[in-house]
Amino acid sequence: FKNEFIGITGTSGHGKTTFLDFFCGLLKQKTGKFFIDKVELNDDLLTSWQNLISYAPQKGYLINNTIVKNICYGGTKINLNKVKKICKVVELSEFVERELKDKYYTKVGEDGTRLSGGQSQRLVLARALYSNPKILILDEATNAIDSITEKKILKNIRREFKNITILFVTHRSNTLSNTDKIFFFQKGKIKFEGNYSQLQKKSQVFRSLIQANNPSK
Repeated sequence: FKNEFIGITGTSGHGKTTFLDFFCGLLKQKTGKFFIDKVELNDDLLTSWQNLISYAPQKGYLINNTIVKNICYGGTKINLNKVKKICKVVELSEFVERELKDKYYTKVGEDGTRLSGGQSQRLVLARALYSNPKILILDEATNAIDSITEKKILKNIRREFKNITILFVTHRSNTLSNTDKIFFFQKGKIKFEGNYSQLQKKSQVFRSLIQANNPSK
């Protein structure tokens, strides 16, 4: 599924996070083997594999420093033009440039206390994109952002980052309808795999998830 937008969903506690931990090499399987492009992922390849991945969690830590420093976190070289471009991608630039006196040099407070939940998530997402990852993992990383803005952000990412694979963990059925493929987890396994319409036909649990998110339908 290289360069595809992959949705990952399922009921809580059924293996989504564990799957991501294996995928990122944070957990080792007790049995079986893990292959990437027909090459087994072993200790020798682990670091190079992890360097391809950027991870944006639901609640990412923000330091009490500027927006620039939070995006270029961990000693990454600062390129202000690139920071501005990334902020446009995540729909944060208008807020920064119009509402903040010091713009990109505004301090966000300890753990982003001066930002809303949605703004904090967009800042964490900007950090994840700044390193130009080949694989972007979004683990409920936009659940504090309204669905219209979320849709814009995902569209921007796919337009600006042509060669990126997105793994998107979410329970929002509206977002899942825009993915190329969905992995539906149940009882620790990928129970169903397919696009949105295919899963609607295959899984009653998936249909129930859609109904829960769209009670008027």
